[in-house]
Amino acid sequence: MIRKYKLPFVCNALTKKDTFRSLRDLLLGRKNKRLSQFQDQWSSFLKVPKEQLFFFGSGRMGVYTFLKSLGLKENDEVLVAGYTCVVLTNAVKFAGCKVAYIDITEETLNLNTTQLLEQMNPATKVVIVPHNFGLVYEDIQLIKQAHPSILIIEDAAQTLGSVDQSGKLCGTIGDAAFFSMEFSKPISTGIGGVFVVNNTDLLPKFADLYAQTPEASRFKAFRIGITLTAFSLSLWKASNFLYLAYFFVLKFTGLLHKTSPMEVAGELPDNYAYKLPASLAVFGYHQMASIHQVNTRKQQLAQRFYDLLKDLKDLHVFYADNYNLVRFPIVFKSHVKPETIERIKQEAKSKGYELGVWFNDVVHPKGSYRYCYSEGTCKVGEHISQVIVNLPININVHLSDAELAEIKAIFTTNGIV
Repeated sequence: MIRKYKLPFVCNALTKKDTFRSLRDLLLGRKNKRLSQFQDQWSSFLKVPKEQLFFFGSGRMGVYTFLKSLGLKENDEVLVAGYTCVVLTNAVKFAGCKVAYIDITEETLNLNTTQLLEQMNPATKVVIVPHNFGLVYEDIQLIKQAHPSILIIEDAAQTLGSVDQSGKLCGTIGDAAFFSMEFSKPISTGIGGVFVVNNTDLLPKFADLYAQTPEASRFKAFRIGITLTAFSLSLWKASNFLYLAYFFVLKFTGLLHKTSPMEVAGELPDNYAYKLPASLAVFGYHQMASIHQVNTRKQQLAQRFYDLLKDLKDLHVFYADNYNLVRFPIVFKSHVKPETIERIKQEAKSKGYELGVWFNDVVHPKGSYRYCYSEGTCKVGEHISQVIVNLPININVHLSDAELAEIKAIFTTNGIV
């Protein structure tokens, strides 16, 4: 029997109604209208002029284009967190720059600011600052004060609504920022990213490069769209059998979209940077139309998970009311044995609660290309990747009190107190 998992990590803000509305709009030829409206929605949400927003096939393509627009040299250095995704570090590689890694802290899962400031050197030109899981990195202004010439790119791929302690929205604090709209991100257009240029002095050269960026091919947009539709079918019990059949057909025919193995391996794929297809922006438009209600629902889910697990002293859980999370991270404290963690994962899976393991390596995913990384450079990041699981912050998750109790029992019956 194929079990229907109760914890979906895809289509975090996409409802059944939104899917049907999107398909209807595509049939009625509204994709260009929806793309323009989608751009307006982002401008309104971020309170950033539309002219400073750029819509790519992925957030990392925006990073690549931005670095290229700066005219950096081969020995110029970009600092990134030693707890990140390979597609980001590879984007830096493709732009012709070196990467240097900064460790994270166990308390924040974000950059270690002390180490960051110590590692700054004349070759450092850019720092990419993540808000991992939607947990806010609070020291951007401190970095800018200490090193005003260093450019800061916020990695806001895992949040759409977190604010810092001064009330500033993530993505509007640094010189630039990028958001992701990949299958498992806060909103999903299948693939896609928004790049924001907050420092208007950097705008002209970047805008020129963006103007030269090609459109995605219709076939690529089609593959991504049908893959997104397939994932959306997995969210509801009544359509799960259709999802299984649909997914099998896409995989068998080679139409299923996934990140290029070349890119994961650190090789520049053909047609790497392209603009977000209008046909995919249609799906994003319907999610952004209710983004405030979506974010409220996500904060409620995070609060429920926090209340469920906060009294377990063997776990470190993360929550604050200014966060808007994409996943709820759970870190096992150092005395919990690896075999206990693995047993909890397997028991959860057997009961229909597959736990996420994002990130499963200091440069995720395990076994991918670690550009410029040397083992032991970021010991905290390496450790955290082995002792973290997460729960989805997905508006389609509707867990009863009994199911929440069952999740907690999976931890406690395996010795977590």
